Amino acid sequence: MQFNNKTYLIWLFMLALGLSATAQLNDHNNSYYRGLGAMDRGEYEDAILLFTKNLEDNFTKYRNEALACRAECYLLNHETDKAIEDFRTIDLKENLVRSYGLARSYAQKGDVGTSIDFLKEHLQSSTKRPRSEIRTNPDFQLLKKNELWIQLWKTDWYSQNELDIEEAKNLLRNGKLETTLEMLDILINDCENEGRLYAMRAEVYEQLGELKFSESDYRKALELEPGSTVLQIQFARCLADLGKVERTRKLIDGIDRNELTPEQIRMIGEIEYEIFNTDASIASLRTYLQYYAHDHRIWLLQANNYFENGEYGKSTEILESLLSEAYYNEQVYLLKGNIYYRQNKYAEALGEYAMALDLNPGDYKIYVNRGLLLQEMNEKDKACRDFTRAFRLGYRNAYKFMQECCN
Repeated sequence: MQFNNKTYLIWLFMLALGLSATAQLNDHNNSYYRGLGAMDRGEYEDAILLFTKNLEDNFTKYRNEALACRAECYLLNHETDKAIEDFRTIDLKENLVRSYGLARSYAQKGDVGTSIDFLKEHLQSSTKRPRSEIRTNPDFQLLKKNELWIQLWKTDWYSQNELDIEEAKNLLRNGKLETTLEMLDILINDCENEGRLYAMRAEVYEQLGELKFSESDYRKALELEPGSTVLQIQFARCLADLGKVERTRKLIDGIDRNELTPEQIRMIGEIEYEIFNTDASIASLRTYLQYYAHDHRIWLLQANNYFENGEYGKSTEILESLLSEAYYNEQVYLLKGNIYYRQNKYAEALGEYAMALDLNPGDYKIYVNRGLLLQEMNEKDKACRDFTRAFRLGYRNAYKFMQECCN
């Protein structure tokens, strides 16, 4: 999923402020999820209409979420008074969202005193937003030189543990994996019953390729937070990477699909593809794409699903649609080449592989696939060159192909 700066702030707001975003993907919440998709595309007027439609529905389970999202759209459109009205309408039980949204709204309106009052209310919560996020939020930029803002930050609103966790998250986002790992080891030693710390360390181990350690930490995190759907999906992804197909299937099958967001369904669809459950993956990704039809990366994955199922016509249709939308990605041409290869259209396949290499000459998979085709065409010298390039690019399994083709 591609995020611009505005939509990144939206998703931070929705996911990190604690609003539930789960719902059955039925007619009642269709407009809610379509509204999220419109927000992601930056189509805020359309999103407002969709959230309004959801709020008019008698099914009110997601009233607070729709209000918060519509308020965000109003803020992004600089319709501050409407944003304030929506944030004030959110139930007091969601005051963390309410207070932060109102602080930002009044800051945008220029009412410094009221903004600071609501921000103080927010900062008194144990689940407040990270300090760096608040202090860099564009809505508060005009307050930076105001004495009330300066005085606000003279109070220690954050414990040392909260600051350390925030620092660990920032280190992880910046790719400082070893430093993050060292910091998390210390934090877990001090707070051994916090599932989120084990989940963070599991993510670090994943990125380091230490999947056994990652598996252990995800298991521990789930012991501490057994009801977390997010952790279940992350753990399933780890098991899939370890090649534990049956355990992955069992874990995924145990997740209640009626309580998933489109994003979570997408993640499951990606895992299902990885464990070769293409029919299930097609169904999951189809559901996700109903709401995020602009997600080219997932359309490409869906095309791969159809390819693996031997449904070349459907796969080709998706690829041609992607190209018509100027999505010129080497993986599109690689897959087109593979389809032609399967259909014994060798000349066409070679042309697609050439296009893929023009876009990314450093992708060993393209050389391997073209090498296999050239080998089948009895062009052993050319195949040898491709396998050798793949080997030099880090694909060590190319060596066995080199032994077959290279003199």
